[in-house]
Amino acid sequence: MSKSRENNIKRYSLLLFIFVILSILFILPLFKWHYLPFGDDMDFNIDRVLELKYNFMHFNFYPQLSTHTFRMGAYPLNIFYPWFTLIPFAIFEIIIPNHMWGFIIGFAFYAFIGLVISYSVVKKITCNKVQAFFASVCYIFSEYLSVNAFRRFDLGEFISMILMPIAFYGFYITLFKPDNKKGWLILGLGMASLILTHLLSTFIISLCLFILFLVFFKKVSNKKIVLLNFVKAGLICIGCSAVFLFPFIYQNITQQFSSQASAISNSFNMQGFGTLLMSSLNAECQNFQYGIGVCGVIILIMGLIYFRKLSNLSKVLYIASCITFTMSSTAFPWYLLDNTVFSIIQFPFRLLMLTTMFESFVGGELITKIIASYNTNKKHSKLFIFLCFIVGLVLPQVAQTQLILKNTDSYRNGYGEFRKNSGVYNTYTSFRLEMYAPQNEQVACPNVYDHIAIVNDGEAVKMNKSNIKSGANSITFDASKLNDSHEVALPVLYYKDIYKAERNGKNVEIYRSDDGQLAVNSSELGPITVSYKYSPVSILGILCSLICWILGLVLVFRKSYF
Repeated sequence: MSKSRENNIKRYSLLLFIFVILSILFILPLFKWHYLPFGDDMDFNIDRVLELKYNFMHFNFYPQLSTHTFRMGAYPLNIFYPWFTLIPFAIFEIIIPNHMWGFIIGFAFYAFIGLVISYSVVKKITCNKVQAFFASVCYIFSEYLSVNAFRRFDLGEFISMILMPIAFYGFYITLFKPDNKKGWLILGLGMASLILTHLLSTFIISLCLFILFLVFFKKVSNKKIVLLNFVKAGLICIGCSAVFLFPFIYQNITQQFSSQASAISNSFNMQGFGTLLMSSLNAECQNFQYGIGVCGVIILIMGLIYFRKLSNLSKVLYIASCITFTMSSTAFPWYLLDNTVFSIIQFPFRLLMLTTMFESFVGGELITKIIASYNTNKKHSKLFIFLCFIVGLVLPQVAQTQLILKNTDSYRNGYGEFRKNSGVYNTYTSFRLEMYAPQNEQVACPNVYDHIAIVNDGEAVKMNKSNIKSGANSITFDASKLNDSHEVALPVLYYKDIYKAERNGKNVEIYRSDDGQLAVNSSELGPITVSYKYSPVSILGILCSLICWILGLVLVFRKSYF
């Protein structure tokens, strides 16, 4: 091994060690408080992760039906809500017995991945290691990322922010460096990873990329090659996300679902620009009042002061950060977009994810210029300045997380005990069945909520947990009156081509009952087992994604191809 290669390994090992320390600092406040804050989507996302855990423990790695959580109703949530990037949380839940620590280590893991991704992206673009380092620290220790993790407990949006720089880097290369053969691959894989994480975030990011494309395409040379590369990126994106997209699209084509569009201007406590600015400064994060934090505001101010000294890319990103920051408030006329496709964004503050990423790049450049401006050859002096900036970026986030924990209602005895004592499996606050129930089946939701089956004589049979046995992608109903009936409408909503039913090991006929429940009709008697049916659409999606991911990753990590 050459000496230069050995030195590179040492440098990168040190960098990764620093990232590990920073990832621990990211979750440090939770060590003191010994509980997870009860965030907005906590019950929903915890049940999602636990469902993955139970399935993986039974060696089912394609869990489409929620049979252990979400009221044990064979709820096909994973067809409508991406789950693939929750796998690390599920693995940590399997390894670590305590629920709380499984999730905490999951947050630290993704903080580390985010540091590596953002550092690598900025270094590739700028060829400046110092700027890349501080941009990554600015990004991971930003207020809005912490809000998604610890206040909103929105795992989908949190992980999307971690992966988002990959898509933007791929877009940058594809648009401005068309001779780079890997640009379209990185863009396609990056967008696919976002689709497999959170659809709303993907929608917001796609809108942003489309607007940037319209603005800068006229300045691009080799327009035909660029357009061809974008087409290729779209194809690899569809192929890699087919495992989710194909079943999702099929259900939306074959059944009618309620529209998610609404009056976005009437979203919860939509804040004015002044309130948005104050929310960023006080970091209390209450009543849906979120911001970009003190460091974010400082970067916007310093960026304005030193705007002329910024690189062209930083100037563009600074302007974009100011626009998205303003659009996160009532300063933008959101009422013009009420009841349109843009209303599925739900909360304008979601645009802060873009603001955070853009300004982190700018912040990295500003800090690099400040450090370089010190005319000293003493390494200790520059190292001291370097450490001061690290502390200045990290401490505000740690303090903000402490404030979030202080202001959030929750039991303070660890999530494992919290779950046991609060009786979540009795109240099922995370069910949200109507969100993804077909319109014609909405009337059946109360029966599914209460585990009420309708037997052949029209009698309602209410079951409890002792009558229901959960399995991996399957559930068994075992109640005396149900067992003695040939025709039964089960407490499961009817969806097209995803269920099969068995009695005594034999397949039985299934159909939709008059009120939208999944019904069976059989000559056999006994308990009824409902399980997931692998349709041609789902099998095609799995195969397509496997092939595309393997091919895409091989090509990306090869030094050259073709």
